[in-house]
Amino acid sequence: MHELVLRAEFHGAKFCRKARVRLQPYYPGDDYVDWVGIDAYYTQTGIRTFRELFGPTMAEVKRFTTRPFIIVETGAEAGSNRLRSLDDLFTSVANDPNILGFVYFNQRGSKNWAIDKDQAAINLYRQRASALPYGFVVK
Repeated sequence: MHELVLRAEFHGAKFCRKARVRLQPYYPGDDYVDWVGIDAYYTQTGIRTFRELFGPTMAEVKRFTTRPFIIVETGAEAGSNRLRSLDDLFTSVANDPNILGFVYFNQRGSKNWAIDKDQAAINLYRQRASALPYGFVVK
């Protein structure tokens, strides 16, 4: 895929890969990668902390590159743990200088990840996003 994009002279492409396999064989190398995208979701019944969700993948990737990370897709399932999960997400990303940021999947999919009808989650998201180190207003 990478070679096809280069032949088309489209140099703005971002590559993301989803798989539960050893990662290094799929890594094209630092000459081709500016940052590494990973994803995971906070559920009501599964792993509950950022460290448990993202830590193993980040540790593996750090064995073969020093490129920074971006959370390309994440969400917190509706339920009693959602606020704690969102707070953990914001705190963990802010405290790790190797993470550039995250993209919140605000949709209903395999679970209800959307926060648009959850006023407490909206309030927490707005408060945390407007504070340092994020510093932007969510409307």
